[in-house]
Amino acid sequence: MEVAFARAKIVFKAQSSYIVCYKGNIVGRYFVDFIIDNKIVVEIKQGDHFSKKYFNQVNSYLKVTKLKLAILINFTSKGVKFKRLVNII
Repeated sequence: MEVAFARAKIVFKAQSSYIVCYKGNIVGRYFVDFIIDNKIVVEIKQGDHFSKKYFNQVNSYLKVTKLKLAILINFTSKGVKFKRLVNII
């Protein structure tokens, strides 16, 4: 993906790290696969279906990044599938 983004001259950050806080305490860290042009979360998965776990993970990424759009990409045995998720702030 990084090579494809670079060849297409798409501005991106790979494996961006975000701190997760709860009541002022750091409780964890998220690692987002890609942030495109500081606007879109892109998460890459593999498997034959979109799991609810994947959607929950990407929604959490949208909340912590405060971005409005994510694309969940799933590489399956039948090809590549994707879903768009919108952060309703």
